[in-house]
Amino acid sequence: STTMNLRLFLALALTASAARADYFDDAVAAEEAGDDKKAFKLYKKSADKERYLSAYYHVGHRYYLGSGVKRDFEEALKWFERGAKSDNLASITGLGVLYEDADYEGKDYAKARGYYMKAAEQWHPKALACLGDMHKAGRGVPQDFLEAALWRRLGAERGNVDAQFRFLRSAVQHLS
Repeated sequence: STTMNLRLFLALALTASAARADYFDDAVAAEEAGDDKKAFKLYKKSADKERYLSAYYHVGHRYYLGSGVKRDFEEALKWFERGAKSDNLASITGLGVLYEDADYEGKDYAKARGYYMKAAEQWHPKALACLGDMHKAGRGVPQDFLEAALWRRLGAERGNVDAQFRFLRSAVQHLS
């Protein structure tokens, strides 16, 4: 009987964990198919019903961009904060991007840098690249091209495609 209960519990747990990422996987598929509205709805279901951490970032990111949903910075902030509470590095970086955005009423470069630094301490590639961008433009920090190149190189080494492109472009510009 105890064995039967344990088997039933394990079967239910395995079924629940297999279904756990169904909404998220379907959202990724919808995104790849170019169906932004469907992707948004499925990411939101994944966040609401499955509590899937990566989904918090994706919902916030879609609100931030207005992809599949009306652009809404306050909703983006809410969803990024939810993910950041659980130390989701993409969500933490998303907060930095939001606070750095010139169109956001709550723009705050110091907060943006703080969020980027928090994620960069864990070697998050986009956060590293964003720190490079801040230094290159002098947004909230003194403009410093060497510092920008160092941050971008770190982001590039960890796989951020934008950082790879920007790092190589600036290297070529300085060579010519």
